[in-house]
Amino acid sequence: LLDEAIHSPIGGYGVNNYGGYSNPEVDRLIEISDTCFSQERRLKLIQRAIELAINDVAIVPLYFEDQISASSSDLIWEPRLDMLVLAKDIGYRY
Repeated sequence: LLDEAIHSPIGGYGVNNYGGYSNPEVDRLIEISDTCFSQERRLKLIQRAIELAINDVAIVPLYFEDQISASSSDLIWEPRLDMLVLAKDIGYRY
């Protein structure tokens, strides 16, 4: 979300930033977090970038899509958060 929808559309970032949001400090925090190996530091950078973007009202979520899934008891399958159904993720109980 941060790389694609919040970061300014430059250098491969912001490919889904349709609102044209741009904040150099948010961009900087996102870029640093992308290269950070420390999970604790990365989390702090992401939290700060999100805080700044929220204060700027970078995006306004218009709706939240529900995911409804069903499966046969013969199948081994866990729904994905991105709502994709991939054949490689489905197994069969013998």
